[in-house]
Amino acid sequence: MTNKWTAEEEIKLVNDISKGKTFTELKDQYNRTELALELRLKKIIYENINAGKTASSLAKSLKLQEDKINQMFYAYKDYLDKQGKPTTNITIPDTKIINKSKVTDVVNEVINKITENKININPTINNNEKNIKNDHKDDRIKKIEKIASKLEAENKLLKAIVDNKLLKDEINKLNKKGGIDRKTKKILKKLIT
Repeated sequence: MTNKWTAEEEIKLVNDISKGKTFTELKDQYNRTELALELRLKKIIYENINAGKTASSLAKSLKLQEDKINQMFYAYKDYLDKQGKPTTNITIPDTKIINKSKVTDVVNEVINKITENKININPTINNNEKNIKNDHKDDRIKKIEKIASKLEAENKLLKAIVDNKLLKDEINKLNKKGGIDRKTKKILKKLIT
């Protein structure tokens, strides 16, 4: 039975990975299998994201692609689920997805401040001029909301594509390890192609 991981070993593993070393290169040094090293790195990533670190900050410190960090996070979460161990409902926040209501609120606030300042600067504006300004304000809000909706839809599509790619990668990895029977392989081949 292999010894439990120490905090020092985990720190050393993170440092070695950030230096570009592979699990194959490190297995003898740690006296552990490549799979054990990979699983430990996935656990470290999972715990750090649960502690509030972002995938992009972990990617920078480990010198890995952010997609790889996301993949390892979800792989470890799946591993825990399969083991029947409790997991958190944390998902990696996608900084590219724009929250339409937040954008609208911010835009409204900015437009209101601008409008208030214009009205305060020139208090002799008549009611017709105020109505024209409010109409322009409404048009700008509608345009921004339309753009935000379009971006939100595009981001959902991109997320679905990325999730699909990650799933295909996991299936291919499982297939290479011999974890999929013939019938399932035929079904998956039809689904994937």
